[in-house]
Amino acid sequence: MITNLKRALSALALAALPLLATAAPAQAADGTSGPQPTFTVAPALETATLTEGIDRIAAAPESRDGYVRTAFKHWN
Repeated sequence: MITNLKRALSALALAALPLLATAAPAQAADGTSGPQPTFTVAPALETATLTEGIDRIAAAPESRDGYVRTAFKHWN
């Protein structure tokens, strides 16, 4: 009985720990909240079709340096 009570209280304490660990926002002694964060505005999103997006991808020529066809005999 006491073992079950200990387990229950331990579980309750662990469950309540995140609720008790949250901190209030810090404030200066005179009641002001200090410097405010600055926010920047993100640039507007550009919309494009899939075809336009694929056309924008830069494609480089294929390099076959080091390729030896006989090294892959099991491929047809």
